[in-house]
Amino acid sequence: MKEEKIIKYTTHEPTIFKCAEDLPLPGAQHGPVIRDCYTLECNIDGYGTITINGKSHTVSPRSFYILFPNRVVTHTCDTINPRKGYFCHVGGLNVANLIEATGITPENPFAPKGTFYPLLEEIIEIHKSMSDKSRSADIRRTGCFYKIVSILTPQQKPAAQNVVIQKALDIIGTSYAKIDSVSELAESIGFDRSYFTRIFKESTGVSPHAYLNTVKIENACFMLRNTSMTVLEIADYVGIQPRNFSRIFKKEMYMTPQEYRETHKAKNNQ
Repeated sequence: MKEEKIIKYTTHEPTIFKCAEDLPLPGAQHGPVIRDCYTLECNIDGYGTITINGKSHTVSPRSFYILFPNRVVTHTCDTINPRKGYFCHVGGLNVANLIEATGITPENPFAPKGTFYPLLEEIIEIHKSMSDKSRSADIRRTGCFYKIVSILTPQQKPAAQNVVIQKALDIIGTSYAKIDSVSELAESIGFDRSYFTRIFKESTGVSPHAYLNTVKIENACFMLRNTSMTVLEIADYVGIQPRNFSRIFKKEMYMTPQEYRETHKAKNNQ
């Protein structure tokens, strides 16, 4: 049994000790391991399982989950399409109380699906700042963690609103490539664009336009990694105008589609 000591010093406020990309190889396994911190895992794409104290959970695309300290954890990746995303190790005396308020438990560690993209946004902000060791950067990372807790903490919303948002998420999940605008999406479920945009952002933390683009780019990333389709073909496949595709892709992924494909090709050849 391996024990990983992540926490380097004791703090009261949440402290991010590490945040990195998680890009394991097909079939890779890590563990069993016991850590002394909370681990936030954000799986963008791919599949695998996490086993916590003997209980296994399936990890699928767009999964966010929290691993609690002092549990026996084993990560196993799918042999064909392994999970890919980010992880953050978090410590601090106040973290346990904050996590408890979210309702996430060691037995049920997954966040609601509708919260994935705003959570991913905060994790990416943390990851981008990790090379900055200044006190101000520490404060920004702690602020991102508090935002994550806020997103995860249940808030009462009208039942009808929940139904509308879930219907919109389902439509985007199955027909994202056919949706050209937020107005078109709002009209398909019987609402005007302004009202729909407001309730969507209230429920998910991001605008429907941003959410739709993220889903399209996420699927484009999968095809860049796993097919030989050209960038223009992929743009057309996911429903983004080719003239706008590179700009939107770079805004989401901080690199061009060509750079993304080359980066992952190099990693696969290592």
